[in-house]
Amino acid sequence: TPEFKEYSRQVRRNAVVLAEKLKSFGYKLVTDGTENHIVLWDLRPTGFSGGKAQSLFDEVSITLNKNAVHGDKSAMNPGGVRVGTCALTTRGFVESDFERVAELLHKGIQVGLKLQEKSGKKLKDFEA
Repeated sequence: TPEFKEYSRQVRRNAVVLAEKLKSFGYKLVTDGTENHIVLWDLRPTGFSGGKAQSLFDEVSITLNKNAVHGDKSAMNPGGVRVGTCALTTRGFVESDFERVAELLHKGIQVGLKLQEKSGKKLKDFEA
């Protein structure tokens, strides 16, 4: 339907905005952007793991998934997260909303890094 085609275009536009805003904060993306509904965010340069990010954002009801990225030493401790845009687009989010989503994700990582300073590098200690 025309409505679904427009929805699909909006999902992709939202993902592109999310990717660009994350890059503007200095974050590394696996493909330097996106051409679909997924942003694969490499957190290794921050010193924060994908598992910790997933755990942290779960606590505030933000769903993203830990995801292995090229160069990870272990699939058990992935260095990235996968962030999709379909669910929020379905709720009516547009590009300007995804700029705010990126800001919130950035703030979450900053909080996570401060928590990690106190808890240590291990995920089990971070989650405690």
